Amino acid sequence: MRKWLYILLMMPCATIYAQSPVSELYKQWMIEDINRGRFEKAVKEMTYVEDWSFDKNNEKAFVDINNALAFARYADSIGIAKPFIDSVYLYIEYECRIYITHYYTNGNYDIAIPYCELDAEINKTILGENHPDYANSLNDLGILYSDIGDYAKAEQYYLQALEIKKTTLGENHSDYALSLNNLGSLYSDIGDYAKAEQYYLQASEITKTT
Repeated sequence: MRKWLYILLMMPCATIYAQSPVSELYKQWMIEDINRGRFEKAVKEMTYVEDWSFDKNNEKAFVDINNALAFARYADSIGIAKPFIDSVYLYIEYECRIYITHYYTNGNYDIAIPYCELDAEINKTILGENHPDYANSLNDLGILYSDIGDYAKAEQYYLQALEIKKTTLGENHSDYALSLNNLGSLYSDIGDYAKAEQYYLQASEITKTT
């Protein structure tokens, strides 16, 4: 059985950040200027913000993912502190997960793919290529490409995810077994039943001991 998208299982809880009224005002101005592409002005306003993190469920949060991404890259290019840049990236990733979930559950797999690719890019940027969360993003891309019938790309992403999990989690981890199971499902879909059985059996052996 194919594993459900990781983003549906790992949605972060909302966190409320306490700031002074003045700091909160500057933060809202900063967000407004980011959304309007006024990045230089937003950077100046950012210096008055006490907490750079973003309440991800706040109705006053970003509405434009592309502008938020461009601002993060701009801030990085002029040497703004990494914790701030990472907080913007994490906000964008959260927004991507919302879109992926929405489009995936409605069967719009091709529309979900660009958001999933951005989610993977952000995890790679923040966490590096050898991190389980990056592997999870690759796994989700494998599922989406498999669902639209692009099995070659799906295999590529599944194998990348498997290798990262093998390195970071080990071959006896349940997440490694899930990646094996996904590969088994993929090979079954394309009619390579011998290969599918191989991966299914490996996954089964691991789940017996975990």
